[in-house]
Amino acid sequence: MKDIFGNGILLAEGNSHKRQRKMMTPSFSFTNIKEMFPTFVQAGNKLKDMWMKQIGDKKEGRITITDLIPKITLDVIGLVGFNYELNSTTTSSELAQAYKTVFTRDPSPAYVSLVDLFPIIRKLPIPYNNRFNNATKIINEISERLISEQKNNPVQGKDLLALLVKANEKLPVDEQLKHDELMDRLRKELFDAFVDRNYQPTLDEIEQLKYLECVLKETLRILPPVPSVRRRGIKDEIMNGYVIPKGTPLVIPIYAIHHDPLIWGEDAESFNPSRWFDPEIKAKISTSTYLPFSAGPKNCIGMKIAQFEFKSILSILIRNFKFKIVEGFAFKMKAVGFPNPIPGIDLWVSKIED
Repeated sequence: MKDIFGNGILLAEGNSHKRQRKMMTPSFSFTNIKEMFPTFVQAGNKLKDMWMKQIGDKKEGRITITDLIPKITLDVIGLVGFNYELNSTTTSSELAQAYKTVFTRDPSPAYVSLVDLFPIIRKLPIPYNNRFNNATKIINEISERLISEQKNNPVQGKDLLALLVKANEKLPVDEQLKHDELMDRLRKELFDAFVDRNYQPTLDEIEQLKYLECVLKETLRILPPVPSVRRRGIKDEIMNGYVIPKGTPLVIPIYAIHHDPLIWGEDAESFNPSRWFDPEIKAKISTSTYLPFSAGPKNCIGMKIAQFEFKSILSILIRNFKFKIVEGFAFKMKAVGFPNPIPGIDLWVSKIED
């Protein structure tokens, strides 16, 4: 991961992390995120229009939804993060291809096990390593160019990179989808809130949608973006009667915690947004039992951006389309790293007539 993210906030420790976090936090303020919200809505409408075009005059069309959704979200990151037009939905940009290579790689369990024991394996000129190294080189080169352009730009933008560069300069140098009734419930909430299918919702209006909030939370519970995180104790601890010496590597199994029946009920494996209305379950929820964005001083600084993007894009899609599974179509989940369906997900997508 350090090859991808360097020594930035994701992997930094101790004082380095505290310094970066302190510098970056104002850029992720609610005020700044609110200014990004129209970009999220525009992205949702762009995806809607592209699917409408694919369906054409037919009643429904078979669409590989995993083709466009990652590209749309990458375009959003380019705009709100760097004021950079990736246009990955219409062109095959070098940066978009590089990110796709990095985040869709699926190393074998044997490779993952061996590379931890023998890091030199990462340096071997095998095709898997070559693809990854070439992709990270492209990402680093373009990132450095964008930072240089921002530093030399007399007009500061409101994208995250511009805000971060400005802040930095002030510092000293030192598997299955069969949830029709749930989609109908969400769709009704959206119909009641937005009668016009082309209405551009505001952030405040999206935040009023309670069932949409439950769908977001339940999605992140069922399939957290990062299945587990690693930590090391900074001092000797006693946990459940066991002595854990300082420096012991620990794993926080987020996926397992999110599927624990003692917390979430006997239907913990089921997708059930209504559980978030259950006072008995809500009483058990804390930063120790629900942590899709981790918790504590190293929780995800972009959490609110991700949540608002999810809500805005999903609300537009559910308001305009119905989805059905393609009988006989199967996929598997990538075993290592970020969750990703292989080879993708096909659905029957049909327009909703007003």
